[in-house]
Amino acid sequence: MSLSSKLDKMAIVRSMEDGSPDSRYLLDQNTGEILHLSSKTMSASELMSFQEKVKKEPDRYIPIPRTPSEEKLRDMELFAQQVVKDKKLQEKLVLALRGGNAFRPFMDAIDANPQEKENWKKFKLTRVSRRLEIFLKENGLL
Repeated sequence: MSLSSKLDKMAIVRSMEDGSPDSRYLLDQNTGEILHLSSKTMSASELMSFQEKVKKEPDRYIPIPRTPSEEKLRDMELFAQQVVKDKKLQEKLVLALRGGNAFRPFMDAIDANPQEKENWKKFKLTRVSRRLEIFLKENGLL
């Protein structure tokens, strides 16, 4: 069985989308397992022990890149500009994205509109699937 067939692609996507500054994810190329390193869930000695393990086999583990906030924001901008047809909602979304903390107001506006919420889910899935595909290709896993 190839590594590619063992991969939990949705778990990789969740790892990429995790915005927690405390989390780091690695993909074990031998098993396909995703390892979550976090000082919130691991003791300092567990973290140090794992870091030593990674140093001994650096080619075994692939860091899973975090999707930058700027890229997530760009996804929201593209959705608002290219997918949303309702001009009032489009304007509301564009204004929400100009604020300091754009994510919550954007999602609140989307959540209030069931059709656009479905459209957003489909749009976002397409975007994150593309990022996943790039990650897998760059690491010879696709």
